[in-house]
Amino acid sequence: MKWTGKDSPIAIAEGEDVAKALLRTFERIKNLDVSDQLSHVRSMITLARVYWYRGEQDLARAALKKSLDLTKKYPTFSEESYYTGFIYMFLSAVEFRLQLFEEGNISLTLANEILRTQMPQHFMPGLGSYFLSQLLGASNPPKWPWSPITQLHLSSISP
Repeated sequence: MKWTGKDSPIAIAEGEDVAKALLRTFERIKNLDVSDQLSHVRSMITLARVYWYRGEQDLARAALKKSLDLTKKYPTFSEESYYTGFIYMFLSAVEFRLQLFEEGNISLTLANEILRTQMPQHFMPGLGSYFLSQLLGASNPPKWPWSPITQLHLSSISP
């Protein structure tokens, strides 16, 4: 991967440090409100993105699985929300990169089932739909089998 601007190794390392510091903070808070719950999940996804950019797919996968666990734990998230659909889509891309094709197909199927019934919407602040576009572009065939989700046109979604 060619590093440019904000994606430089230094910026990514700083992002990892910030995400890990936030995650430690959320783990210490006993009663998270709605904003804290969203931020906890967002920080875990951010950490997965750092690992994704660095090519550490095993760590990205673990972070995404933890983010799914958090969405199940917190009442802020419904089981089939747009956000969980996004996490499953990201997870499937990671699993296909790891050549875990069976798991990747399961995650992609779950993403399809959720996202076909959910209207695209503003994503969690700080994660932006631009990453959805980047994720879809990076994961199209041959690594990612065809699905309705990989054919999404995200130009109408605001970052």
